[in-house]
Amino acid sequence: MVIIVQILLKNIKYILLSITLVFCLLAAGCSQQLYRYSAPIEAQHYPVLKYTLVELIGNLPKPLPITLKQAQVLFNNQLHLKNKNELFGFYTAGPFITRDGVIVTNVDLITRKNSKIPVENINFFLDQRQCVSTKLLKNRYNLNIRSLLTLHPVENPAIGYSANLDWGGFGVGTTLDNEDCATSIGVGLK
Repeated sequence: MVIIVQILLKNIKYILLSITLVFCLLAAGCSQQLYRYSAPIEAQHYPVLKYTLVELIGNLPKPLPITLKQAQVLFNNQLHLKNKNELFGFYTAGPFITRDGVIVTNVDLITRKNSKIPVENINFFLDQRQCVSTKLLKNRYNLNIRSLLTLHPVENPAIGYSANLDWGGFGVGTTLDNEDCATSIGVGLK
């Protein structure tokens, strides 16, 4: 018995490493981390959404347009009117943190005035300090169209990866100088 205990103590770090590896592989795979860095300390004061980032994307209303009330539910009923003109209303909210720790710095929503189902576009922006994986999002959502989003020559132009689906458009934004880190996620009409 003493010999078994001595062998276990001698190899405890290998045993613990093996257990950790098994749990990591069961939990979602160590090789596919959604974001590179943890949320900054100030995020502990942000309202927590009831979704993980992937669940939030999955729960974005499809197809658009939808009502403002339906959109409000996703973001803890915190959307408020930022600006309006004779045709559109522009709503915003944030910052938030998802249940899995991803910071949504702000949400932008465009509504068409004089419409019963006015919401035509929902975009939310991600904290760049975390570096949410563009590659993981592109692969998971089969984003196959790459577009330059900045019209004039700039040093680090915005680019987007998108897919035109039956229900509308879905995209992930990033910048040419840092394509590995997503800057935004959005859904809209085709």
